Amino acid sequence: MPKEVKNKSKSQKPKSQNAVADTKFDFKTAIKALEEINKWFQQPDIDLDEGLEKLKKGKELIAKCEAHLVEAENEFERIRDDFEDDSNATEGVRESPHEIDDSLFDFEE
Repeated sequence: MPKEVKNKSKSQKPKSQNAVADTKFDFKTAIKALEEINKWFQQPDIDLDEGLEKLKKGKELIAKCEAHLVEAENEFERIRDDFEDDSNATEGVRESPHEIDDSLFDFEE
């Protein structure tokens, strides 16, 4: 029985991880935050401790943005592959909408 309890606890995520996973990442907001961090570092006098915190936050945002871009690229490729698969599956099954039977326009009076 102790093994079952141990395995069960491994499969459950701590509440803090679930809370992070449930929040939706906003790419635009992250980019704006990175721009603000960059702008802050361009001022003549910066606080060392605040700068270190901003660097940590910037690194975290960059990692999230990169992961989001990879996910978007993968989704794009899945959609493209599905489209290609659909196109290949229907090839030769139906006529193209651009192919017109010219005999339809032979009008005899």
